[in-house]
Amino acid sequence: MRLPGKEIMRKEDAPCPKTLHRLGADCGLLLSEEQTERCCRHLELVELWNRRVNLTRLTGAEAVVKHILDSLVPTAWLPREGLALDVGSGAGFPGIPLAIVAPGLQVVLVESDRKKASFLTCCTAELGLKNVRVLHGRLERLLLEKRDAAWAGVPGLFSGREALGFDLATIRAVRVDAVLLARLAGVLKPGGVVAYWAGPVPQAHIPGDVALENDSEGYGFRKSRSAPSKKVREEPGPGDGPAGRLEALATLRRLEDMEYALPANAGTRRLLRWVRRDS
Repeated sequence: MRLPGKEIMRKEDAPCPKTLHRLGADCGLLLSEEQTERCCRHLELVELWNRRVNLTRLTGAEAVVKHILDSLVPTAWLPREGLALDVGSGAGFPGIPLAIVAPGLQVVLVESDRKKASFLTCCTAELGLKNVRVLHGRLERLLLEKRDAAWAGVPGLFSGREALGFDLATIRAVRVDAVLLARLAGVLKPGGVVAYWAGPVPQAHIPGDVALENDSEGYGFRKSRSAPSKKVREEPGPGDGPAGRLEALATLRRLEDMEYALPANAGTRRLLRWVRRDS
C-alpha cells in the first residue's frame, strides 16, 4: 500500500496539536512541539488508512483523548529506556506514542494482521521513528518458528546468541490470560514489566501472579522447537487469600493497579502491571 502525499493530509488549522497540547498539560504531560506533531501525524495516518483498513472507530478529538493520551498518561509508571515489546499493535497504540515520547526505548511492534502490519511499517517510516521495528505474525509463532530471523535485527536483544530479553511488554485491546503472560515472562529480563491497558474496568479473569515453570518449552528464546506448554500455574493475587508455595523458573508478580482519569470527562482507566522475578 502507498501512503498519500503529506500535502494531502496536512492542514494548518488541524485541531489535533492544540487539543493534544492543552489536554496533555491537564494530565501532567509536557510534550515538545516535535512530539506533539508526530503524535498528531500518527493519528492523521490512522484516519487515512482507516478508509481501507479497519484500524479504529474513533476519530477527531475523541481519538486524541482515548488513543493518544490513553497511551501516554501511564508512561509515568513504565520504563522509558531499554527494549519494549508491544503485542497486537493494531493502529499502533500504545507502541508508537511510547516510542515518540521515550526515544530511549527500542520498540518492537508485533501484529498478526498483514494489512495492519503494513500500516505500522509505513507509519513508522513516515514519522521517522528509528527506534521502532515492526514484526508481522502471531507472537507464539514468532517465538517458536521464526525467531532467529525475525528478532535478529532488534538492537540490544542478543549478546552473541544469548537472548537478553525485554525491559517492557505492553498490551492494549488484546485478551490477557495466564498463557499470554507466561509467554511474555519468557522474553522479559529479570525485573522486566508487563503493562496492560485494562480500560474502564479490569476483567474478572485477569490473573494475579503467574509462574513460568519451563522456559525451554518455548515461551522464551531457547532453541527448543516443541510447542509451548499450557500448564501454567497461577498464584493468588491480592485479596485472593494466602499464596501457596510455588517453585518456578520465574514468576510474574502482580503489582499494584494504577488508576488514572482521562481529560474531557472521558472516564477512568486502569493500568495493570506485572514484574518478572526469577527464582
